[in-house]
Parts: sequence; C-alpha cells; structure tokens
Amino acid sequence: MTGWPARLPLHIRFTLVGAVVAIVTAALIITAQIQESRQFLIERAQTQLEERASVYNATLLGALIQANHAELHAKLEAMRAHAGIVYLAIHDETGAIAAASGIDPRRGLPAPMTELAEALRDGAPVFHALVPLRVGDHLYGNLRYGADLTYFAEASARMLRNGLLRDLVATVLAVLAFGLAGYWLGRQFRRLGAHGARLAAGDYGARLDMRGDDELGRLAVAYNDLGAAVETRVAALQRISGLYRVLGEVNKTIARARDRDTLFAEICRILADSGLFRMAWIGWLDVADGKVRPIVSGGHDDGYTTRLSIQLDDHETGAGPTASAILGRQHVLCQDIATDPLMAHWREPALTRGYRASAAFPIEQDGQVVGSLNVYAGEPGFFSPDIVDLLLDLTTDIDYALVFMREVAARARAEADLTRLNAELEGRVTERTRQLEAANKELEAFSYSVSHDLRAPLRGIDGFSQILLTRYLDQLDERGQDYLRRVRRASQRMGELIDDLLQLSRISRAELRLTDVDLSALAGEIAEELGRREPARAVEWRIQPGLRARGDAGLLRIVLDNLLGNAWKFTGKLDHAVIEFSLDQDDGEPVFHVRDNGAGFNMAYVHKLFGAFQRLHAADEFEGTGIGLATVQRIIRRHGGYVWAESAAGKGAMFHFTLTEQYA
Repeated sequence: MTGWPARLPLHIRFTLVGAVVAIVTAALIITAQIQESRQFLIERAQTQLEERASVYNATLLGALIQANHAELHAKLEAMRAHAGIVYLAIHDETGAIAAASGIDPRRGLPAPMTELAEALRDGAPVFHALVPLRVGDHLYGNLRYGADLTYFAEASARMLRNGLLRDLVATVLAVLAFGLAGYWLGRQFRRLGAHGARLAAGDYGARLDMRGDDELGRLAVAYNDLGAAVETRVAALQRISGLYRVLGEVNKTIARARDRDTLFAEICRILADSGLFRMAWIGWLDVADGKVRPIVSGGHDDGYTTRLSIQLDDHETGAGPTASAILGRQHVLCQDIATDPLMAHWREPALTRGYRASAAFPIEQDGQVVGSLNVYAGEPGFFSPDIVDLLLDLTTDIDYALVFMREVAARARAEADLTRLNAELEGRVTERTRQLEAANKELEAFSYSVSHDLRAPLRGIDGFSQILLTRYLDQLDERGQDYLRRVRRASQRMGELIDDLLQLSRISRAELRLTDVDLSALAGEIAEELGRREPARAVEWRIQPGLRARGDAGLLRIVLDNLLGNAWKFTGKLDHAVIEFSLDQDDGEPVFHVRDNGAGFNMAYVHKLFGAFQRLHAADEFEGTGIGLATVQRIIRRHGGYVWAESAAGKGAMFHFTLTEQYA
C-alpha cells in the first residue's frame, strides 16, 4: 500500500477497511432483501388478482346473464366490504354500466392496467383491473375494479425500513468494533477480512472463534451478532416466502375445489408440506351441541386431533385457543406452548409431538363463525406479525371459497331442477301435441263430413225448388211461389254458413306463411272489387298509403275483406258513404283502423260482436252469416294481436286491430 493510506495508523486503516466491508455486506444483504421481498409481494398480489378474477366471474355471471341489476349491486357491495377493494363496476355485453360500487361511473372509469409489477414499481396506490365475465367463448360483460396496493407498498416499506435499521445498527457496531480492535488485530487482519468475505458471500452462519473481554473478543462478538441478525432476518424472509407460496397454492386449490371437506384437506396438506408448520387441522362448530369437531388434519398429527374434545361451555376446553378464537371472533396465539396457560389441557400431548407454538384463526360464513383453522409450529415465538397477517389473508380466502362453493352448489341444484322441469314440460308438450294432432284429424274428418254430407241435400233442395219454379210455375199460386223462393234462399244461406264455418276451421289449422305485406295495396284491391259489384254507389275511400306489416298475406286479405266489406255493407243506405283505412301509434305500438259513417251498432252488445252467428242487425236489413268478425278475430289472434270496435247506433263504426309482428 502506497500514498497517504500507508501513513495512517493501522487501527484507522483497519477501521476504514472494516467500515467498507460492513457497508458492502449490508448493501448486498439489503439489495437481496429488497429484491426477494418485492418479488414475493408481486407474486402474491398477482396470484390474488388471478384467483379473484375466477371467483368474481363465477359469483357475478349468473346475475349478469339474468340482467338482475339489484343482485349485481348487492354482490358488488359485499365484495367491496372485503379489504383491498376500492371500487367495482360491471359493463354488460352492450358496454353499458350494469352496476357499480365505490365509484360514480358517470365521471368515467380509470384506464385498466396490464402490468402489476410496473404499477407496484411506480408506487401506484390502486391497480385498475379488468376481468372478462364469460362462459366459454361468449363474453357477457366486463368487471372493472380497483385493487388497493397500499398494503403491498406498506409491507415493502416496512420490511425495507426494518432491514435498514437493523443493518445500520449492525454496520455501526461493526465499524466501532473494527476501530477498537485495530490496536490488537493487525496480525488478525487477514482472518477478519476472510470472515467478512464469507458474510458478503452469504455465509451468514459463519462465526469467529475468538474469546476474551478485549477488543478482539468484542469484535468477534459484534461480527457474530451481525451474522446472527442477518441469519435471523434471512430465516424470517424464507418463512414469509414459504408462506407466500403456501397462499398461492391454496388459492389455486380454492379455484379447483368443489366441496368443503376436499378443500380443507388440501389446505391442511399444503400447510404441513410447506415445512413451516408441524401440523394443521380445521375444526367445524356444531351449533346444536356447542362442540368443535376436527374435520381434517395434515402433517405430524399422530392421533392428536382424534383425542380432541372441545366444548365451548366447558371451563377447561372452552378456554383453549380454538374455543377462544371462535367465541371471540379473532385469532389467538400461543407463542410458547410450554408456558401458555391456554394450552394447559393439551400441553403434554402437544410437546410430545414437537409442537412449540400454536395459532387459531376463526372461519366465518355469512357473518357467522362456523369453525377454526389451527396451525402448530416447531419453535417458540414462531408467529411474527407478518406471518399472522398472511394467515389472516388465508382465512379470508377460505371465507370467499365457502361462499363461492355454496353458490356453485345452489346453481347446480337450480340447473338440475330446471333440467327436470324442462324434461317434464317437453313431455307435456309432446303429449299435448299428440292430442292436438288427433283432435285436428277428427276435426278435418268432421269438416269433410259436413262439407260432403250437408252440401248434397242442400243442392238437391235448391235444385228441385228451381225445377218447380221453372216447370210448374203456372200451377202454383203466388203464395206457393213465395214459399219455394224462401226455401231456395234458406238452402243457399245454409250453404254460405257451411262455407264460412269451414273457412273458420281452416284458419285455426293453417300454417302461417309470414311475409312483408302491403296492406294499403290489399285495401285498394278490395275497394275496386266492391266498386265493380255496385258501380252506382257513391263511396269515398280514404286509404292511407304505405301501410305495411309482416304476416300471412292470404289471412290478412281475409281480415281486410271482412272489415272493409262490413263497412261497405253498413253504409249501403247512405247517399255519400266514407270508408277509411289508416294507422296510428298508441304508446309506440302501431294500431290499424277501419272506419265508416254507416249504421253503426249499440255498444251494449259489443261483447257479442266477434262471436260466431252473432248478428246485431236483422237479416232482412243487412245480409250476412255472422261468421265474418269471428274469422277476423281468430286471424288477428294467430298473428299475436288484438281486435276491438267502437260505435254508436246511426253514427258509424270503427274497428281497430294490432299485429305483434314488427310493423315495417
């Protein structure tokens, strides 16, 4: 060594070298601690976000599909009640806000983030996440929520602060120790340098074998204390890292589990296999008798849980950690089983199995404590605040899982009931269809019989009456001739009635052939036909152009033929008749109108208007069979619409009808 350092006293040089070594060692340790703890925090946060996405998708999907906004809002409120959720909002598949909690969606939602690590690195207080809500490839909407990152930032800062404080104290002690030992340790410099190099390389278990009350002994103690402190801290970090991995595995298990006991068994197995705990078991509260019964256990049990008998109202077992956690609704720690009075009843069997510390955490469902998670460690004082916080997170995840599994089970039962009801309904529909087909066949046979068996005699009556009037007219007096003419009119009227009845029957059975129908054009054609029959009549037609509807063109022509034909018939005694066909909107629904200024009718008898063979005027006043309006009503109903009428005697009539098929 040359230059000014060589002119310094050895103890000062040693102090400087020691300070450099201590600072470098502390820097390496702090860097490793920061990187490891930050990586642990990011992995745990990422796992929680992924598992929350799975749970939220299953929890919200049913209500979103049913568009049950009240249920969606209630679920969002319940979710936001849990720690770590700032706000939630749901877009349905149209992009509209279906429900929100903790945020006013009218002011806009923050842009979703894609990288959690980047958000934590930038110090963002909230991670804005987007969760697609889908079944298979069908997207029903998106959940937008904000996850509070304050906990992770505070945890990282706390770990860094504690590490810096401890490392700073250790560094100061090391520098002082080097300064004091500089008088004596010139010849031990290489040994001390080698020891510092071992610490810097991560061999925190290395110790200096130097005894005595002098500076060298104290320096050795300082170095050994530094190594012990670092070793303790690293061990603590390793425990926390292991517990983070446990939480990750538990969350994956929660996403896969479908029943309570399987989930609990896997959780106990994961806790025991982590190497952090000697044993874990979950007890369930029987409210009827006030007992807590072990359901599952994992790890080094060796018959421990089979001998447990916990009665909440018992003065011994009811005062233990498990009962205290359930009754007090908060976790209970026993940091030293050998001395803690809470474990007096179970101390001997616990110590025999290597249990040195225990903790009990209550499990809740629907706001009620239903059981407890119990874990045992192999060393006293194991349950540090960080470990307790992580175990509290685990019990919160269990609470979520119980709610999720209950909803899944309820949905499965509902689906099973729906499947059964659908099967029953399909069976009923099949049976009704078979009965309807049989009835239709009988009706067709009857219609054929009516058409064939009644038409022949009617034609005979009409034909023979015509022969009598033609060949034997001179042998009949005027009264006889009138009787025969009446017979002919009656037989012809009966034929018309048969034709109308057959048409009414066919309308009920005919298959609808839906097309786009120009109703204005149909009305115009009917008006021309009526005008050709009676060209001498003066009738003003007011047909609104461009009226269209979707329906069966043939059946809708029958409707207009009857309604416009009635208007033509009942305006027959007027010198100037007006018949109108138009359309209005009634609360957004299209309503068609056929209006005339003819004879009208008394509204007291409107209930008879659409019945078969119901007539409101005498046959000798206005001809007709009384079947036409019944036919109109049946056609309109087959199109899913309604028909009704308004009138007053001598003031015309107005018929209205609607069609369910979309108006074009």
